Amino acid sequence: MDERHDAGEQIKVPAGSWTSATLPIGMGGWIAYANDDVPDWVYVRVQENEHGRLIITELYLARQRMDSAMLRALPLGRIEALANSRPIAEEIRAKLNSAPRAGVEPLSPEPRARWESREIISPTPHLPHLAVPKGTKPDRFYKEAAELYAELATVSRRPAADLAERSGVAVASVHRWIAEARRRGYLPPADRGRRG
Repeated sequence: MDERHDAGEQIKVPAGSWTSATLPIGMGGWIAYANDDVPDWVYVRVQENEHGRLIITELYLARQRMDSAMLRALPLGRIEALANSRPIAEEIRAKLNSAPRAGVEPLSPEPRARWESREIISPTPHLPHLAVPKGTKPDRFYKEAAELYAELATVSRRPAADLAERSGVAVASVHRWIAEARRRGYLPPADRGRRG
């Protein structure tokens, strides 16, 4: 059964499947983000940098009170990682040059209702381990490594370590594979200190 609300379309799934966040995509690079840890909406605008990576260039918050602790707790790295994951990055890029519209972009005077977890399709389904072939790695291996890493980067503060742990390999190996996946074009170029 489809259920629609101001955060976009959400689809019911069997009990036990929970979303970790929602990321409605608007026009002009605006994204609205909320999850259980940050139930009040965070609006960011992303643009492409010189390497083709989507980076946050604007931030909009509407709170009764803001302080430095609240600002430090904003999951900007996670939002940027989500924005750069496929196919989300493709949808954002398709709307980058379109004029912003009320609803996702922070143009409406009415604040959005706080986030509440609900049973919907999660943007980060259970991820399998990475099957590591012996010897020379085929192109499809680097593509799969990139996809799993990008998905983990949307929910984890340490995606390379998590992928290594799931796959039974050293973190250094995952870092090498991800570097090669970037070189082959399966991930956008990295920004120092940024996930995804």
